[in-house]
Amino acid sequence: MTRLASTAGACAARIGRTLAGAGLVALLAACSTIEPPDITLADVRMPPAGGGLEQRIEADLRLVNPNDRPITIDGMVVDLTINDQRLSRGVSSQKVELGRLSDSKVTVPFLVNALSVLGGLVGILTGGGSIRDGLAYGIEGHAFVIVDGSRSQVPFKKSGQVSVTKQ
Repeated sequence: MTRLASTAGACAARIGRTLAGAGLVALLAACSTIEPPDITLADVRMPPAGGGLEQRIEADLRLVNPNDRPITIDGMVVDLTINDQRLSRGVSSQKVELGRLSDSKVTVPFLVNALSVLGGLVGILTGGGSIRDGLAYGIEGHAFVIVDGSRSQVPFKKSGQVSVTKQ
């Protein structure tokens, strides 16, 4: 009986140490949080129109990894607004590997109804504004981020002012 009790006690002690070790690992994992990537508007282009009522706009987004470990952006969904009016939603399935403390660009295509763009410009001009004053922009959406094999959907939202220059 004594030997059985001693074996059961040793087994319970091992289980306790294992659970304590697992708890410590979980605690350490929780402490090493990952900051979301910083996503900002870097450039906007309007390729030549192909006719019809749709206009293609390409927006370059700057992706910055502020973490001390690599992350992967595996696509994104982005809403683009100009002067507080939603212009379009764009999607990109481009996979971007961001090394630790690094950055990259991704191009997101948008299809815009040419009449809505015209209406927006008329609204700017009749509202007393001028394109020379610049345009307020906003990007909002979510990126599909992979870190250490775990995939999550990370929201982002940025706004600012862009100047419009003729070249």
